[in-house]
Amino acid sequence: VVITGPELANSGAAAASFKNDLSAMPFVIKYSSSNNVPGQGYNFSTQGITKLSSKPGDDKKGYNMLIVDDKYFDTYGIKIKEGTVFTPVMASQGWSKIKKVILNQAAVKQLGFKDKEQVVGQQIKWGDNYEVVGVVKDYHHFSLHTLIEPMIFLPAVGTGYFTVKMDAANMVEKIIRIRTLYQQTFPGEPFNYSFVDETFDQQYKNEYKMGQLFISSAGIAIFIACLGLFGLAAYAAKQRTKEIGIRKVLGATVINITALLSGDFIKLVIIAVLIASPLSWFTMQKWLQSFAYHINMQLWIFMFAGMVIALIAFATISFQAIKAALANPVKSLRSE
Repeated sequence: VVITGPELANSGAAAASFKNDLSAMPFVIKYSSSNNVPGQGYNFSTQGITKLSSKPGDDKKGYNMLIVDDKYFDTYGIKIKEGTVFTPVMASQGWSKIKKVILNQAAVKQLGFKDKEQVVGQQIKWGDNYEVVGVVKDYHHFSLHTLIEPMIFLPAVGTGYFTVKMDAANMVEKIIRIRTLYQQTFPGEPFNYSFVDETFDQQYKNEYKMGQLFISSAGIAIFIACLGLFGLAAYAAKQRTKEIGIRKVLGATVINITALLSGDFIKLVIIAVLIASPLSWFTMQKWLQSFAYHINMQLWIFMFAGMVIALIAFATISFQAIKAALANPVKSLRSE
């Protein structure tokens, strides 16, 4: 649960008190404070940050800054690759005083540190010199539509957002208790909260809608196509009633006749798949380009889809084909 912090300035002491009271609640598993959260944004972006031994143009590169406390990384499950997270003392003093930062891997790369170079303990220049105390593994702060960008984390108590991790049992009662505590700590401030999973879901809202639309449209299209195939199969079987009877008299099995009646339709389905596959590949490639991270369309996907379509077509046609194959040949040969 992410709780929006108070709008009052200089509320650091109250925020620290609020977090201490949160920790005393038995249902709170983890908690942290920060000035922004994943899925919503950064605190600010800036340039002019370089290594001490920088190259021309390094000061033009941009970095996204996020102000967090000492419990932020543990609460969100962000893994440390090197060094340590901020300490409570670092968070209470603030980044402007202690001159400590944490980088993500993308920031390490953009700053120009080599792959095997020891980054922790190094200094970076941003007006003053700041010591790197840790490096965190890259994570998706936003959706897969965007690349993982260079991030620098700054220590502070943080009053913008409070993140509380707890289980889902009796959620309403827990929210009420947290709201009561919040209103006692920050009197007059509105209590607003959201869920992290819902925030991330909102980033894929269009994809969810598109998926539902395509599934519904495809289902309707397949159903209509199957009705057409069923009617055509019934008509074809009726037209070839005498032929089927003669073939049965000459020793054709049910499998032979079913294959005979189904073959022409399956050929048309295969031709349709061959026409549709390149168009589908092109459409999907264009759509996937909207994601910074995406799969590549493989041949097996279209082969599998073609097999499924052929099986659906065969299942639709085979009912009429088997019905015609099982009919008494004497009746069909007697009829005009």
